[in-house]
Amino acid sequence: MKNTKGMTLIEVIISLLIISTASLIIVVGFVTALNLFTDSNHYKDVTNKQQKALVDEENKDTDIDVDDTLANYSITITEGSKPTVVNGTYKKATSKTYKDVNLSNFIPSIQISETVKGRNIYKNYCKMMQEFSNYLKEQGVTSDDKLFEGKTKEYIKEWMMQKTGANKSDFITNLPKLYASIYPDIELDSLLEVIRTYNKDFDKEKYKYITPCMYISDSTRENLTYKDFFEDEGYKKYVFILVGDKAKKGDRPTDIWALLDNTTVEDDQDTWLIPKSEISTKILENKTYSEFYKIISGNEWIYYTTSKCNKNYKKCV
Repeated sequence: MKNTKGMTLIEVIISLLIISTASLIIVVGFVTALNLFTDSNHYKDVTNKQQKALVDEENKDTDIDVDDTLANYSITITEGSKPTVVNGTYKKATSKTYKDVNLSNFIPSIQISETVKGRNIYKNYCKMMQEFSNYLKEQGVTSDDKLFEGKTKEYIKEWMMQKTGANKSDFITNLPKLYASIYPDIELDSLLEVIRTYNKDFDKEKYKYITPCMYISDSTRENLTYKDFFEDEGYKKYVFILVGDKAKKGDRPTDIWALLDNTTVEDDQDTWLIPKSEISTKILENKTYSEFYKIISGNEWIYYTTSKCNKNYKKCV
């Protein structure tokens, strides 16, 4: 006999109700997940823009407002029974589109003796490069991998994005901006006075930033490996710490006002080389510091060494 038993109308309605409810839950969940994913991408883009605006001397992003009304700021750190007051600069970046997203930045003022400021810039630079090296090593970069090819280039982009907010792999050209995004400004007032003595065109209020730079040619970069630059300390060989002609923090100088003597960085004082006339950074192109140091003429440069006694600069004899 045929089985004529079927589903009742109520059973059909209940089944459709269950299926509809389950479908609705799935659709709502999918839409929610999609919205969260979209928002997270927007927030990531906005925070990257905010970070860049906080780092750059001049904010050019019309969607980001930087509030520096609390530029002079202090925080108190209590450890044990004795509180410590830390002075510094505070800025806050907000988005006009996503008003609930904001990013703040506090940079402590570092009081460093005038006699060793240049040496500290050099050591900060070396510390930064060690962190950079460790990051690439953690990503699986090997000794023979070229820095500006394949996955290594992408890893460098990621690190630059984290530090500067810019999606760039050319960390050599952008070294001043990279350094400025990690370490606070360091100015040497007494050095700027001495430069002005020998170069009347020097504006100490404008050209005041001291930064590490490298001028490695494109052909050399193409073959630069992790071993060449990091393991064999190429980052030390090619770096120049200088006061240049650019007015904004993070700019790469094209003319030299003063240059740190890298051979003195292990001493208890800094020695600076000041050109007697305008000298282009082209003389540094594709040279290591030791190669450059060998061709320096005493007729073109003044040597000044910091003095622990009076915190001024004196001419070397």
